[in-house]
Amino acid sequence: MDALMIAASRLREQGLSIKEISRRLNVSEQKILKILVTIGAIDTEDAKLYRQGMTIDEIAKKLNKARNSVIARIPYDKGIYNAEYPTKNALAVRRSKARKRAAAEA
Repeated sequence: MDALMIAASRLREQGLSIKEISRRLNVSEQKILKILVTIGAIDTEDAKLYRQGMTIDEIAKKLNKARNSVIARIPYDKGIYNAEYPTKNALAVRRSKARKRAAAEA
């Protein structure tokens, strides 16, 4: 588990709010919410529907929410953006972007 996830989990166990955890870890409230949903510390209606197999668009329509609002309230499925320990795919994407930047600068 990523260090940020562990820190957020421990602070939540201490009873801190999402806002306070966000302030202490210097991370957006939206990212803290998504982390807490991912580790199961918070369960949202969006996450319940997602686990039942509904798509993001179906959930958005059912709950009358914007698509991005639903995305913020369901678990990470590909890992945390800019995580301490990125996935193999994330590392490949970073290398590809670096090569493209280097080619553009040349």
